[in-house]
Amino acid sequence: MKKKLAVLLSMAVMTAGFAACGDKAETTEATTEATTEAVVEEATVDQPSEMEYISGDGWRVTYDPTVIEASETDAGANFVYIGESAGTNMVSISYIKDKLPAEALYDITSTWGAEEEDIEYHEGIFPGTEDKWGFWRSYNTKEGNTGLSESAIAAEYNDGVLVFDIVNHFADNDEVDMPVSGAIEELINSIKYDDFKDQTAFYYVPGVYKSVDEDGLETSVELKEDHTGTLHFQDDIDIIWSSYEIYDEADSFRYEYSIEQNTLYLDYDGNTLEFTREGATPTDPSEDK
Repeated sequence: MKKKLAVLLSMAVMTAGFAACGDKAETTEATTEATTEAVVEEATVDQPSEMEYISGDGWRVTYDPTVIEASETDAGANFVYIGESAGTNMVSISYIKDKLPAEALYDITSTWGAEEEDIEYHEGIFPGTEDKWGFWRSYNTKEGNTGLSESAIAAEYNDGVLVFDIVNHFADNDEVDMPVSGAIEELINSIKYDDFKDQTAFYYVPGVYKSVDEDGLETSVELKEDHTGTLHFQDDIDIIWSSYEIYDEADSFRYEYSIEQNTLYLDYDGNTLEFTREGATPTDPSEDK
């Protein structure tokens, strides 16, 4: 009887031990699972939400790798949107040495199959800068809010030209189109430069040009290197100057102008006004190379 009891007690102890081991195993498994989940969650949180592409030509951009895929080209890089979209959406950034913006833009726009009058043209501050000048070309084949839009932006850049070539397809669905536009816009606006040298194409423009009328009233046009300036007429008016126009920030007026030697000709509401440059005639910087 004692032997039987001892056996029963022994079995009870073993059963309790197995139960304890089972509880421990379940606890360990639960702990391992929780730890794994924490590691996965932590890895997801720590995963980079943006990447940087650094070009050997002195420019760099950041982009979201979950929706944009980058690949190198001979002249730069392509950035293709890989999220949901109506078609191909991408930005190509290229540096072309010993070329002018007009030439680079023609090479791109001539492949669009568009009539010249259907291509929109404007100028402005180049992305990523506050004082460098760029040139835009854009063409839409959209019907309503669907279709294709192509744009090219070029600027004189370090003895060559830097070009953005942008392709957009639209679905007429804000839930699809807005993330695409946002990702491409953020990429373009993120561009930075190691050393964006002074542009020289408009070396002959900056200066102060004065005129005195028959009554001795003096007026002047001041054009600065950063494409800003001032019209000193009856009032002082801050302006922006492009390759052929002078206008204010509110775009309430636009006056065409041209410069020959030291004379600035301004088409002022249909009247041609002449202004003479103060100081010496600028010299072409390329002559010093």
